[in-house]
Amino acid sequence: MGSVLILEGANVSSGTSQDNQVQGGAVWPIFGDTHQGAQPSPSPPSTPSSAGFYVLAHSPAQRLAVELLVTDPSGKRTGVNPVAGTRFEEIPESAYYAESIEDDIDPSTSDPTPEVKTFADPIPQSGKYVVDVFGTGEGPYTLDFLGYDAGGNPSTVTVIGTAFPGMMIRYQVLYSAQRGSQIQVNRVLSVQAPRRGQK
Repeated sequence: MGSVLILEGANVSSGTSQDNQVQGGAVWPIFGDTHQGAQPSPSPPSTPSSAGFYVLAHSPAQRLAVELLVTDPSGKRTGVNPVAGTRFEEIPESAYYAESIEDDIDPSTSDPTPEVKTFADPIPQSGKYVVDVFGTGEGPYTLDFLGYDAGGNPSTVTVIGTAFPGMMIRYQVLYSAQRGSQIQVNRVLSVQAPRRGQK
């Protein structure tokens, strides 16, 4: 299956860049800094035996400057709205979590790997998902939208952007579990609060 790389504010291009590694037909950026035998970050979820929908947010920065809130086709939500200070866990069997790897024997010897935030829906509905990306700080971010069809075949779209406080970008994701389906990602809303020093 093909992969698509989208640079926020730039033209759409297909394929991979030199900082990306292709695994199982999907694009997974590799950050050159691994620690004590740790795997590159982020790693795609294990290939499921059936359908699944995932969104991974990551950055080369130590602390990721975004939060995700995902709404499924039935209107249920999982993720965090930092503006309202609310966490949702409504989508059945779904999860939203942050992770990074550090040296568990002596954490003072190195920095942990960059943080990765993951939304996972192992039993997704076919239809339209809405993914809201909230800026909680300043810095680059990458979003990997990953859909598995009923046969476990992956489809990926990658979006790259720069976050800042007060930013909110909404993506509409069309997902189908039908074999051979490709996810479709469209940016449908962008709310950008003034940056510091702007009026």
